[in-house]
Amino acid sequence: MLGALPPPGAVGHVLASAGEVLADAPLLQAAVSGLDPLQVLLLAMAAASTALGLYVGYQAYRGFRRNDSTPMKFLSLGLVLLTAVTFGLSFGGSLAFQYDVAPEVLRPAWQVAVRGSQLAGLACIVYALHRRP
Repeated sequence: MLGALPPPGAVGHVLASAGEVLADAPLLQAAVSGLDPLQVLLLAMAAASTALGLYVGYQAYRGFRRNDSTPMKFLSLGLVLLTAVTFGLSFGGSLAFQYDVAPEVLRPAWQVAVRGSQLAGLACIVYALHRRP
């Protein structure tokens, strides 16, 4: 079956259709560290989208500096808030609560901070799109 996960005893190896066994380093590392390969994939995708968001935010900031454009400043700020700050708060919070670094009573406040960052980022982007120069 295409796309099926290997059996538990064969984690780190993918059986090719010709019967070859190919070593798959990320799967093996994920199995060794106790992480589910799906979690590793989701983390990699979140990190990649954060990096792309930061890149686009940086380009918008360069546009703001070059043209002294206030909408570009808010677009840049919104993209950074929406991608990097939100991901950082979310990922940092999940680690802090998973490893008991932060007390459980702070979880609702942390969730409000994550959602507030998303809302502030989107508000900055909307402001940038509808502001008259």
